[in-house]
Amino acid sequence: MTAEMLGPLRHPIHRFVLGEVEITSILDGAIEMGISPPFLLDESDTVTAAI
Repeated sequence: MTAEMLGPLRHPIHRFVLGEVEITSILDGAIEMGISPPFLLDESDTVTAAI
């Protein structure tokens, strides 16, 4: 059974559709971690936009 998408949820809960699957992500920790390792820091904005 699938619940109806009722719009955006408040942070730290994120819900999105990926193909035919609905994904719900819940951050249950106290610290928000960035991308680790930090990707593309040594690349230009042009290269990053191309990806």
